[in-house]
Amino acid sequence: MRHAIGIVTLSAALIGTFAWLGAYFHELSGAASYDVTSWRGAAQQTAQVSPEAGRELWNGRGACMACHSIGAEGVGIRGPNLGVLPPDFMEPLAVRADTIQEGKTAVEHMVQALYDPDAYVGPGFEAGVMNPVNGPPTVLSDREIRSLLLFLFQRSGLAATPELEAEIIEAQRAYSTEMAAEAAEAEASEVPVEEPAEGDATAGRAHFERLACGACHADGESGEEPTAEAGAALPALAGEAVGVELLLSIARHAVEPETPQEEPRAYGATLTVQESWDLAAFLVEAAQAEDAPEEADAAQAEDTPEEAVAPDAPEEPDAPEEPDAPEASSAPEETAP
Repeated sequence: MRHAIGIVTLSAALIGTFAWLGAYFHELSGAASYDVTSWRGAAQQTAQVSPEAGRELWNGRGACMACHSIGAEGVGIRGPNLGVLPPDFMEPLAVRADTIQEGKTAVEHMVQALYDPDAYVGPGFEAGVMNPVNGPPTVLSDREIRSLLLFLFQRSGLAATPELEAEIIEAQRAYSTEMAAEAAEAEASEVPVEEPAEGDATAGRAHFERLACGACHADGESGEEPTAEAGAALPALAGEAVGVELLLSIARHAVEPETPQEEPRAYGATLTVQESWDLAAFLVEAAQAEDAPEEADAAQAEDTPEEAVAPDAPEEPDAPEEPDAPEASSAPEETAP
């Protein structure tokens, strides 16, 4: 009877011990307080990104020391040593990881090792032993993974600089479900840009008159001069085509109120995109119409040949000079007998 009671007592003690150990490791892994079915549950438990936070993850919820050591620190041997430990690990992690995979930097290799451990398995180690750290049971967020990497690289002699963190973030984009979800949400929330049709100059003329633009600006067709110093002739501003500068000029244009109680009218807030294009098309058409007569006159001047000059008539030869008539000889004087 005593023997049976002893066996029962021992069995209860063993069951209680294993239950306590199971609860302890369950809490250590983070599964007790994190929603392992969603990365959002882990992302809500974010902390400041720093090597110090990474050290806490290494020794705590990340449970990294269960399988890894850093040099002579730790007893984990199921995974590679992440420090210097001769004869197998002769170089610091930051140096060693830079040459493990051709075409990958140390940062890219380490990021891959945490998100996709089986993508590269070093000699002497087995695949399927390590789970991705952003999944169960650890469920680390992207920020926590950055802290962990900053800690490991700092132990390798690298300073935890903003440049190093930026390099880690860039490498994370290929694996992070958080970043992919954020990008999808941003894309879904984007407001589609209204693509206007080609501007309608006829509708633009109606807007020009409705907005009373002619009160300060001449439209170029009426021939009237601007009635205000600030109102330049709009065709001169329009140029030869509807461009960004013209559209921005219309959108930003504000008319001073007639009374102090009124607010200035900004056409960008009163005109739709299409109406702005219509008004711009009218201004360009007006500018082209204003330039057309001058261009036609210039073209006509180029096409008109110079007045033909009649060739000089050949000079008539001078008439031959008539020989001088011989002078009459004087009669001989008569001699008296």
